[in-house]
Amino acid sequence: MRPPTFDYARHFPESKRLHESQFGYYLDLWLAIKENELAYSSFRGIKSKAETHVRPRWGNEQADAIDHIELQDWIQKELAKHLSNKTIKEIVSIMRQTFRLYATRNKKAFDPTLGITIRLPDDEDPDPFSRSEIEKILTTPTKRVQELNLIQFALYDGLRISEAQALAWEDVLDV
Repeated sequence: MRPPTFDYARHFPESKRLHESQFGYYLDLWLAIKENELAYSSFRGIKSKAETHVRPRWGNEQADAIDHIELQDWIQKELAKHLSNKTIKEIVSIMRQTFRLYATRNKKAFDPTLGITIRLPDDEDPDPFSRSEIEKILTTPTKRVQELNLIQFALYDGLRISEAQALAWEDVLDV
C-alpha cells in the first residue's frame, strides 16, 4: 500500500504558486506572445483551438502532471472522433509550444507531446485529362471563345485556374 501523498491543491487552493503551475497559466502566456507575433486572423484561429479544445481539458491541470499516455488517449478517444488530422496536429502544436514555454521556467520539465506524431493523409495523385478528354473540351462548340482560349492555355501551360485567371493577356503575349 502506497503512503498518502501531500495534495498541495487541496490544502492551498488559492495559492499563487498553484495557479502558476497550471497548464492554463502557461497557455495564457503563450497566447499573449502569439497575439503580438501573428496577424489577427491567424491568432484568432489558434486562440479558438486553444479555448475550444485545449483549455477545457488541460487548463486546470498541473503542467507537470500531464503525461504522454494521458495526452495520447485524449487525442485518440476524443479529438480523433470528430476532428481532421490537420486540426489535431495544430492542437498538439499549441500544446507542444506551451510546454516549451513552461520548460523555460521549469528546467526539469518533461514535454508529454514528445513522440506524438499526427500523420496527414497523402495528397491524391494528380489525375490529368487524357488527350481525348482535352480534345473533347477544346472542340465543344461555344460562343465563349475567350474562356476556351484561357482553358486551352491553362491546359498546356499547367497553371491552376486561379493563376490563369490572374494573368493579364499582355503577360502571355510578351513571352
